[in-house]
Amino acid sequence: MITGFYTGAQGARSFQQNMDVISNNIANVNTYGYKPQRLSFSDLIRTGVRPNLVGIDPSLEVGHGQRGIETAIDMAMSAVEVTDHTYDVCIQGNGFFAVAAPGGDIYYTRDGNFHVSVEADGEYLVNSMGWYVLGPDEQLVLLPADTQDFILAGPDASGDNVVYLGVFEFANPYALSLAGQNLYSPSETSGAITPSSAPVIQGALERSGVNLAKEIVSMIRTQRAYQLSLRTVSIADEIEQMTNGMRT
Repeated sequence: MITGFYTGAQGARSFQQNMDVISNNIANVNTYGYKPQRLSFSDLIRTGVRPNLVGIDPSLEVGHGQRGIETAIDMAMSAVEVTDHTYDVCIQGNGFFAVAAPGGDIYYTRDGNFHVSVEADGEYLVNSMGWYVLGPDEQLVLLPADTQDFILAGPDASGDNVVYLGVFEFANPYALSLAGQNLYSPSETSGAITPSSAPVIQGALERSGVNLAKEIVSMIRTQRAYQLSLRTVSIADEIEQMTNGMRT
């Protein structure tokens, strides 16, 4: 019964991991540009069912539960919400905005809820944390001082008073690393960073990709599976106690 004990405990741990992922999705149901995450599972090693015993099919195997192996990101385009705010922008298609952290590291996001930082040498576009938004050549985005009638657009736009924003894409965006604060960082498998031709819509934001109804259903299923795993641990412990009692 020790096997059953550890199988149940491993199952409970995996479902707790999944509950954490689901809870994070629900917490970000109103976060602009947020992409929901999904935990992937893998079976643990299987062993034979006492193949040395007469009458036991040697092909029969016993599973030992599952474990969470990676958190995948659902990069599907979400609905667009029109805000009519000058500094709100939305990428229509694949791509990410780039922002520079205070230490100089560059991160990527779908959240285009930007603001203005007034400094001695001009006004710069920043995100909600005050990090600088970057242009097509990873330069800081300086807003024009002589007019408020300008257009925030992607690198492929043209016209008068256009302020160009950097829009970048990855060969494999699903492999980006989660950096917190609705930001992503490149990984070894996310591929090369290249300019994106996706258009940018000013005065609009991409809504969260979380489907609240589906997340609640997933949470209920995960709770039931977690409870079943704990019940398995409890039964295995009870049988072990009975066995020990018979030995004495």
